[in-house]
Amino acid sequence: MTPKGPTRVLGCVLAESRAVTTFVVATDCRVLQSGFEAVAEAYSDLDLLGVAAAADEVAQLVEETDPDVVLIDYGFAGEDAMRACRLLTGRRPYLPVLVISAVLSDEAVRSAIGSGARGYLYKDVDPDGLRTAIRRLAAGESVLDPRVTGRVILWASRQPPDSSDDTLSAREAEVVRRVARGDSNKEIAARLGISQNTVKTYLRRAYKKLDTRTRSAAVALATQRGML
Repeated sequence: MTPKGPTRVLGCVLAESRAVTTFVVATDCRVLQSGFEAVAEAYSDLDLLGVAAAADEVAQLVEETDPDVVLIDYGFAGEDAMRACRLLTGRRPYLPVLVISAVLSDEAVRSAIGSGARGYLYKDVDPDGLRTAIRRLAAGESVLDPRVTGRVILWASRQPPDSSDDTLSAREAEVVRRVARGDSNKEIAARLGISQNTVKTYLRRAYKKLDTRTRSAAVALATQRGML
C-alpha cells in the first residue's frame, strides 16, 4: 500500500521517494520478519518480494524474484546464515547482501564480510536507516554500521599480501579511490565521464586482482598493498 502522505513509524516520519527498490529477507524470526514487512509497507519506494524461513529456500527465492537486495538475519538458523550468504554471492557475485545482526563481535563482522556481504548493520537500526541502507546497496554502495567500520578496515589490512604480480590499472585505482571517498557507482560514472556499466567492469577487475568481493575490503587491501 502506498501512503498518500508522510507516514509515522516508530516515531520517524517516512517520506515518499522515487523508483522502487525490491528486496527479499532470509530469517526464521517472526519479530524481524514483521519489522521488515512494516518498513516495506511504510515506504512507497521499497517492495518486499518474499521471505525465506529456511536456508535452502533463500537461493530459490532469489531466482524466482530477482531482487535488488537481499537481507539476511545473522542469527538465521545458526550457521546457515553465512552459508546462505556464500551461496548467493557465489552464484551472483554482484548481488548486494545486507546482514542484520544482534552482535558486533569481530568474528561476526569477519564472517559476514568474508562471506561476501556488502552491508552489515546492528539490529537497532531505525526504519529510516534501514530504508537508506537498502537504497544505497541497490545503487552499488557498501553499508557498514559505524561501530564496525574500523574493524573491517583493520581485518582487511591484516590479510597477507597477494603474491601475484597483478596491480590495478590507473583507471581501476581511480575507481577504487572514489569508492574510498564514499562515491556511488553513479557518482563515479559522472565524475569520470564513463557509464555505470564501465564502473562495474573496473570494480570487477579490481575485486579479482585483490581477491575480494566487497567495496570496503577492496579499499583496505588496495591501500595496504600500495596500489592507491
